[in-house]
Amino acid sequence: MKTKNKASEWVKKNYTWFFSGLGVFILTLITSAIIAIVNNDSISIYWNEQIALTRLLGIVSILSILLISILFSIIWTRYKLRTLKTEVSSLIAKDTFIDDLVEIPNIKALDHKYLEAVNLAKDQPTYTPLTLMLLDIDNFKKFNDEYNYDTGNYILQQFIKLMKSNIRGVDDSIIRYQNGDEFLVIANKTTGRNGEKFAERLRKITEEENFKILDTEKIDSITISIGVTEVDLEDDSLQSCKKRLENALKTAKEKGKNRICLLNKET
Repeated sequence: MKTKNKASEWVKKNYTWFFSGLGVFILTLITSAIIAIVNNDSISIYWNEQIALTRLLGIVSILSILLISILFSIIWTRYKLRTLKTEVSSLIAKDTFIDDLVEIPNIKALDHKYLEAVNLAKDQPTYTPLTLMLLDIDNFKKFNDEYNYDTGNYILQQFIKLMKSNIRGVDDSIIRYQNGDEFLVIANKTTGRNGEKFAERLRKITEEENFKILDTEKIDSITISIGVTEVDLEDDSLQSCKKRLENALKTAKEKGKNRICLLNKET
């Protein structure tokens, strides 16, 4: 699996030197202690009544230093292993929640992103509005059918680049909703009506853009349909919002595509 391979390569690259060096360090300490004892004429290798207290203390000191060094090495190793576990977990999480093709969060990150946005909206003296938009590229299948899947992927990459340059970097985020051509925008500090205007701006920008066809001089155009809904911060769940978004998008498609449909919670 790609994620596991990447994590394994990272561990091998960054920690082989550490454990190898640790082994050499401990071996050097042990060897040095043994040489110091053997080469010291004042210390006898036999225990008898003639060993002076100072000689015994010398041996104890050497062994104490060796023991402390080993304990330090064990503690250091445990610390580095905990650090390693955290860093590898971060790598795996990054690979798990980021879409490889368009390099934005994928649907696995949606729960976290939604809760983050809701908590941010509620973390004010008065709640700030929160709106979601579900974007779908109209007739996207034609690029795969008329050209190839690589061209379809290239269109998606151009589309996401266009979207990222036209949403508010701090207040908004875009997520790949499915593995196909649907994307969800979380628009903080935005009412449903303003979200509808925001969606119209994205629709118009997309319609006017020229998209390059991979490995050719050709250009083509695309349109998008967008479902919009404002989140009820008191009662809505992610599932209820998704249901309204999907219904709104379906309505936009049924009305002829290349249009916006706002569908808020019924009161």
